[in-house]
Amino acid sequence: MDTILHKENIRVLLIDDHALFADSLSVALRSHDPGFLVTARHDLRGASDFLMSHLVDLIILDLELADESGLGLLGQLKVICGKNLPSVLLCSAHHRPASIAKAFIQGIDGFVSKSQSVEEFYQAARQVLTGNRYCYPAIARQVSKLERSLLMPETKYQFSPRYVEILVLLSEGRTNHEISDELSINLNTLKSYLKDIYSILGVGSRMACVRKAVSEGIIDFV
Repeated sequence: MDTILHKENIRVLLIDDHALFADSLSVALRSHDPGFLVTARHDLRGASDFLMSHLVDLIILDLELADESGLGLLGQLKVICGKNLPSVLLCSAHHRPASIAKAFIQGIDGFVSKSQSVEEFYQAARQVLTGNRYCYPAIARQVSKLERSLLMPETKYQFSPRYVEILVLLSEGRTNHEISDELSINLNTLKSYLKDIYSILGVGSRMACVRKAVSEGIIDFV
């Protein structure tokens, strides 16, 4: 995989329906490294048509496309590219750890925030092109923790990814306000979720809830 970076040109397909962002990032990456040959496509059809007739080394994929979710498109890319699926770097302006953890499980190689600099985009691209994983540092630890929890064997408690996400945040000692801000839900909704979680686990406090979730193998406490 590291031999890719020794190629004279790196072929990159950028799939993002925000044309201004996609075109600006394409120009910026090419200016940063003339060896990065970046082609931008703004919808599913355009990306699919391009991949049917071109080989690429890296796909930079928006998590939230207008006509298809990035995760939905990822499945289609696997069908189109088959064994030749290139490295995939997911990007988004929204940092939802549960969605990103699921994306890693589905096979992406990295996640970069649209708030990061061109240099950081470039370094993230180099990371995944050499076969390494990259995740936006601000959420990397939480994403890894969620990923491990989502991959843990099924237990008798069938929690949704959202409930697992809440349990992970509880295990980190987050307050209700911090959790509601992190998950973009109001406090009343969160309190309803917590009441349901406590009821399912048969506990009456946050500490007991976390202990039970860890002991039952629902979340990873590491």
